[in-house]
Amino acid sequence: MKVTGLKKAVGDYQKFNKGGRYDPHYGLLMFDKSTGELWTDEFYDLGHNSYNVYSNTDIVALGLEMRDYYLHEFGRYEPEVTMKTVKDFILKNYEGFEF
Repeated sequence: MKVTGLKKAVGDYQKFNKGGRYDPHYGLLMFDKSTGELWTDEFYDLGHNSYNVYSNTDIVALGLEMRDYYLHEFGRYEPEVTMKTVKDFILKNYEGFEF
């Protein structure tokens, strides 16, 4: 299945998170495994406690999955979210996707 929205999702993610962890403006990178769609949810919350709840279990917070993976594999808490790292992560961790 073709992954769509990579460029926009990563661009939005970088824009929403450019202020760092203490900036209340942030985004969460999302991925729908049933459609291959990538996007970034945008929030404004000082504690970074806001998120959208999706009833579809195929929708995952890809940025958080990447963070956990990088922490476990490389000892780094925050992965650099680029088109390359997102693409590589999806190809390595989810079967049946292409770009």
